[in-house]
Amino acid sequence: MPDNLSVSVTADTSELRAQLALAQADLKAFGAETRKLANDIRSGGDAGGVLRSQLEQVAGQFNKAKSEVAGLTKELSNAANDNGPKTFFRGWARRSPGLANNRPRRASRPSAPLKRSRPAGSH
Repeated sequence: MPDNLSVSVTADTSELRAQLALAQADLKAFGAETRKLANDIRSGGDAGGVLRSQLEQVAGQFNKAKSEVAGLTKELSNAANDNGPKTFFRGWARRSPGLANNRPRRASRPSAPLKRSRPAGSH
């Protein structure tokens, strides 16, 4: 009787997806607030400089949320790659032109025929 050993490792990414959704919502909210404050300042509504300091604070929060979204996206991508099958052929197909994504190689187009020039005086 042959022994077959099969190991399957999966990651529960639901928590990561939830964190990513929240971070994306924060990013969207901070982006909207940043645009609103910038437009208010542009329209001349910041005589005392109060809006400017608020804009700098919200812009900092926007950058933090953007970094968090990027980090969580990378983490999810790594989790997805770690769970995929690891075979020689998978990496080989990526490195082989024309085989990536199971697309056949495109045939090169034939070039236009060369025009031959006639020697001077011959018609």
